[in-house]
Amino acid sequence: MPKKFLQNYIGTEDLFHVEFKDVSDLIKFCSELKSLNLNSETQFVAHIHINHFNELSEPLIESIALLANNGWIINNICLLTPGYNLNAFDLKKLNLELLKLRVRPYAFIIESQSHQADALSVMDSLRGWTSGLAVPHLLLKNFQGYQQVLPNYIRHSENEFYVFRNYRQIDFEYSNLPSENEPTKTGLDFA
Repeated sequence: MPKKFLQNYIGTEDLFHVEFKDVSDLIKFCSELKSLNLNSETQFVAHIHINHFNELSEPLIESIALLANNGWIINNICLLTPGYNLNAFDLKKLNLELLKLRVRPYAFIIESQSHQADALSVMDSLRGWTSGLAVPHLLLKNFQGYQQVLPNYIRHSENEFYVFRNYRQIDFEYSNLPSENEPTKTGLDFA
């Protein structure tokens, strides 16, 4: 990649896409970036696609280390595929291995609505049972593009009373109404 190309993009708000099929090309790219003497505000982000922990080969691990050692933020986007990686054990292992390599598990993508229930089950199996850093966003592909699917922790709500569930599927109650034992504060009472 010529230096002139890099100088035109770096320091601007423009995004550019570069694909590397070979580690040697990645090494050249990083050395060219170093030679530009960039300011400290320039940030580089790499989005990689690793779908199973068996895909973590030595050349790939070396490439990831090269990027991380050069200050890159590295995010992983994982495509959930039934029969390949759509289970909590494999995904938890993958995400913990990625964190060791300084890669943020950024998103799980499910492209078929028929497997959405399986994906939600996997997410419930991860939340609360592993580090929060190892639980990425869940994105569902639909006609509008990719939509983030958020967890539903509210089981029931009525006026100021709520029933929540936690990651262990245990329900607990919460009320915004003051209890009889709780003193009410008025005005600027900071005591």
